[in-house]
Amino acid sequence: MDITNMKELYAELIKAAGRGFRNRSITNPAVDFTKRAKAGVCDSMTDEEYYEELDKVEELNRVWQHKTSKTVGELLLTALENLNIRDEDVEDISATLMCAYSRTDQESIPCDSDVSERVSDIIFGNHHDRRTDGETEEIEEDILYEDEIPSEASGQVSHILSSPARIYKYLDRNVYGQKEAKRAAAMLLWNHVNGRRQNVLFAGPTGCGKTEIFRQLAKLYSNIVIHNATSLTGTGWKGNTKVRNLFDVVPQDKMGHLIIVLDEADKMFEDADDRHYSYIVQNELLKVLEGDMVHFDGNPSNSEPALDIDTSNVSFVFLGSFDSMVRAKDVAVNKSRAIGFGAVSSDESFDGYRSTFTQEDLVQYANVRSEVAGRIGTIVQLNEMTEDDFYAILNAKGISPVDKIADYYGVRLKMSANAKHKLAKQAAENRMGVRFIRSQLQRKLDDELFEDCNRTEYTIA
Repeated sequence: MDITNMKELYAELIKAAGRGFRNRSITNPAVDFTKRAKAGVCDSMTDEEYYEELDKVEELNRVWQHKTSKTVGELLLTALENLNIRDEDVEDISATLMCAYSRTDQESIPCDSDVSERVSDIIFGNHHDRRTDGETEEIEEDILYEDEIPSEASGQVSHILSSPARIYKYLDRNVYGQKEAKRAAAMLLWNHVNGRRQNVLFAGPTGCGKTEIFRQLAKLYSNIVIHNATSLTGTGWKGNTKVRNLFDVVPQDKMGHLIIVLDEADKMFEDADDRHYSYIVQNELLKVLEGDMVHFDGNPSNSEPALDIDTSNVSFVFLGSFDSMVRAKDVAVNKSRAIGFGAVSSDESFDGYRSTFTQEDLVQYANVRSEVAGRIGTIVQLNEMTEDDFYAILNAKGISPVDKIADYYGVRLKMSANAKHKLAKQAAENRMGVRFIRSQLQRKLDDELFEDCNRTEYTIA
């Protein structure tokens, strides 16, 4: 069935259903499109032609609900649910088709030709819109690719980056949960590629997926660099990384367009051993956070040249658990709520990471200088992952560490529900998150491979 648009799809589905072929399986057009794109068939297209065809395939893909194939009956039901016709018309269509089914052999005998025509009249004729005045149809964008990393050559990357919704969809396929954080990260990246720099802080407990969000975005946008903030030192101090070295990982022509992600940033701010060290590092960070032209002196002792960078298009992301800030605010709020014999002095309540944190909290509880906090435009908070979350991750297609490790080794991995629940519980209790799950799965598979590395299927207990 060669389908290129929704009208053709409806017509073919009606024809097939009217003839009694409701159990016939039809392949998703997205499968063929992806194969052709990988084979280079689309390389000769202009960008306009490519995106025009991609948009058509995306529209059709919604009817297949992203599955590789569905039956005629399933497709027609989904198509009718998404069509702007009255419920009475849907019932009329269903009754007409059921009548056709009752009068046909399911495999080959065509029914009366007027079945398709009657249904087509309802769909393509003067039907009524199901929506009430003022309502708008929400069109769900989707991204069509099979690889973990979208292809820049095929135009997939630029297509995804053209919309924050598409960036979010990309993240949603690769990172479990944390919808608000993924939405904020998508907006950050979209604004950045369109010349609007931002400084954003993501706070959440260990193992909740903060870093993973930006690891996935870095696969999409090569100008994202992730640094461990605890290695930062000020100029003249001993250490592996100076603030100027944050820009060293890319060619000079790209330095002014980076998204610099500082992981474990809370440890840099909250250095209890040497607050003077923290002050020095934050002082140097201020230079690049302001978005101006920044000059770094050279170092003759190691032949390090002077460096001038225009940071007007450089975005900064701070990642951290900020657990000391959470604890300190918890104590402060509870203390302020009880004065004397339990009298309440404030209506403010505190619920850990679910509470709202402000720039003032960063200054008061996290040792962030007010000048730095004032340049952080947005604070995004992530929730702690639960045992149920980790169990869902273990079963999530495309995200599950079980699937990823199996793909890496080219084997099949079997894991019982009880084993998954046990591992999910351990990950929640030790708060190490998905990295703990990965390490445990790897260790268990290593034991199996050591005993017999020639099998194609292994069971993880």
